[in-house]
Amino acid sequence: MNYIIYVSTAAKPMSDSELSDILSASRKNNVSRGITGILIYRYSAEEDMGSFIQLLEGDKAAVMDTYHHIVKDSRHHSKIIIEEGQTEGRQFPDWAMGFKNIDAVDLRAVPGFTNLGKDSFDSDYFKNSSRTARETLEFFYDAD
Repeated sequence: MNYIIYVSTAAKPMSDSELSDILSASRKNNVSRGITGILIYRYSAEEDMGSFIQLLEGDKAAVMDTYHHIVKDSRHHSKIIIEEGQTEGRQFPDWAMGFKNIDAVDLRAVPGFTNLGKDSFDSDYFKNSSRTARETLEFFYDAD
């Protein structure tokens, strides 16, 4: 099982409707590709911007094809791969694409929150500590 974790910055703050559209399309496409994973969106009023962190898992070709499609999506930029590799099995087997739209209160509940830096997903921090990115994603999966 292959996976990739990346962070990105929304081109503009995303409405609930826009997020719903992304999620609907992702779920439809991911089912046909055998992809599972989780997508988390965080809007920071302090920075007036949104950011994403996502984990995709599945067959390597399907994961990379999906990620390359995401890279071309103009709704977000600064896409930075935090970690990629192989695992024994799926981390998110029940989710064609799990989704959370979180706020500061949600982030404060994540172990190590004080290390996250700013209110958005700090790609520099995650890039230097991929375990923290995975733990953040697992926290929101386990919270359901």
